[in-house]
Amino acid sequence: MEINGLIRKEADPADSRRHLYFLAEKGINLLPVVVELMQWMARFNPYAFVCAGNKKAYEKNRVGLYKELIAKLRKGMELKVG
Repeated sequence: MEINGLIRKEADPADSRRHLYFLAEKGINLLPVVVELMQWMARFNPYAFVCAGNKKAYEKNRVGLYKELIAKLRKGMELKVG
């Protein structure tokens, strides 16, 4: 994923033996694809987990949801599932 530009690796400032991984712009732009897959899976798998808040936002305004989540990722914010 790093070679293909989906993620980037940085040294962990707290522990030089470790690395931290972040989504690169190319990976951030995959978010709509991942959300669509999650919605598809939830439709056909009764055991699939989909965040109720995001499901409502998706049904109301999926493009707005994508924009909001992508903006958070670009700011380096963590997305919570659940």
